[in-house]
Amino acid sequence: MRWARRILIAAGAAVIALGAVVLAAEQTVPQIVGVGAWLLAAIVLHDGVLAPVVFGLDLLLRRTGRRIRPVYLVVAQVAVVVGAVLTLVIVPEILATTIGNPNPTVVPFDYAARLAWMWVALAVVTALVCLAIAARSRTASRRRL
Repeated sequence: MRWARRILIAAGAAVIALGAVVLAAEQTVPQIVGVGAWLLAAIVLHDGVLAPVVFGLDLLLRRTGRRIRPVYLVVAQVAVVVGAVLTLVIVPEILATTIGNPNPTVVPFDYAARLAWMWVALAVVTALVCLAIAARSRTASRRRL
């Protein structure tokens, strides 16, 4: 296992080094500073917003876990993480539409509405998965009797 970990670390370091070389060779200094600012903002958003929200929801779900089976907690946690990641991907498009753009084909959709519908769809899918798990466990318990 150690050799596999070392190979993966070496491969990751090589890809990062290649990316840094290509970035330095192909971009101007202001563009490199912009990429650095974007990476810093991503870290701040993750550690300052996403991680505490997911941790808080996890804590809340685990406190109610005495009444809820762990499988449902896992399904809810997966839904929250997927929704949070998709939100982080979509928020820049929402910000881009508020700034405005002379080319209307660059950001053509109403991303805020699509984000809201994504959360609704995620809630519906989560509920359906939980219902399917409940139905399956009821069927399995009937077969055992």
